[in-house]
Amino acid sequence: MKMVLRIIQTLENLYELHEHLYDLAVKKTEVLKNNEDVSKLKELLKKEQLCIKMIQQKEEERMKQVAAWLGNQEDQSLTACIEKASGADKKKLEHLKDSFLEIMTKLKAANELNEQLTHYALQFINMTLDMVMPQEPALSYQHPKQPQEQLAPRRSMFDSKA
Repeated sequence: MKMVLRIIQTLENLYELHEHLYDLAVKKTEVLKNNEDVSKLKELLKKEQLCIKMIQQKEEERMKQVAAWLGNQEDQSLTACIEKASGADKKKLEHLKDSFLEIMTKLKAANELNEQLTHYALQFINMTLDMVMPQEPALSYQHPKQPQEQLAPRRSMFDSKA
């Protein structure tokens, strides 16, 4: 098998893994939007970590193949492979490049949305905690230069003597 065909096959596998990672990101968005059980989110995160590990392994394989095909030149990017390839192989590599750009853009957008949803969920939790456990007002005068550790500790929401 020609080296360029192995590279194309490896790139196709990498693309499939990225598609799977995107699918997991979309599922994670749904879990966050619907405020579903945290165990579902944990399960998705485990799958995501496994997928990322597989992507890293496949990327290492791709880098070795490209280094063998291009020689040990500095630029071992997909663009460098496209420049060296010809005919149908070149068209296939160009198509893969476009596909990678598309899936990476979608993946970045999904991850940014998930980050925002997580941030909003944490804000909501903090606001709820502040409502349930309001700050106690200072009842006595405190000198501004008095160290914080001399203050009485904040009361717990639960009675520890019960």
